[in-house]
Amino acid sequence: MEIVLNKDFTKFKSEKWKGLTQSQIVFGGAMIVVTVGGMLFFTLYCHVPVPISSFLISPITFILGMLGFYEPDGMAFLLYLQEGKNHNLLVYKSMIEELDVEDGKEQEKEFLIRRILDILKKNLLKLQKNILRNIQPIFIKAMDKIMEQVKRVQVKEVEHDKEI
Repeated sequence: MEIVLNKDFTKFKSEKWKGLTQSQIVFGGAMIVVTVGGMLFFTLYCHVPVPISSFLISPITFILGMLGFYEPDGMAFLLYLQEGKNHNLLVYKSMIEELDVEDGKEQEKEFLIRRILDILKKNLLKLQKNILRNIQPIFIKAMDKIMEQVKRVQVKEVEHDKEI
């Protein structure tokens, strides 16, 4: 295999500034403006704490970053999404869809569907029992702590009423 390179490869530059393309610069600037503006809006106008405001603005910043910087297969992200037909996406297919319905196989299909539903019911019951077994001690501890705090508040109220 032979790769041809220009002798003076320093003349070839596809970037505009510090290795970034023009779209990356524009979307990077938009990310900064939207993030700072959103943070200021949420903290100063809506009186939301800074960590929560950064949490609220992060999805928009993420989308702008994806649009500007992520280039799957060397193409822009929006173009990649528009050509979604050619992607090798993982698609879920249920067992019921894979069953061939022919004249003689209708009863077999019904049997398999009933079998699948029985298996699902058994697994759901097991899952429910496991969840209840694991959550019950946590719930009891939480309720005990809440009751202790309620008792403390009641004692303080009684002491406060006695002082008055």
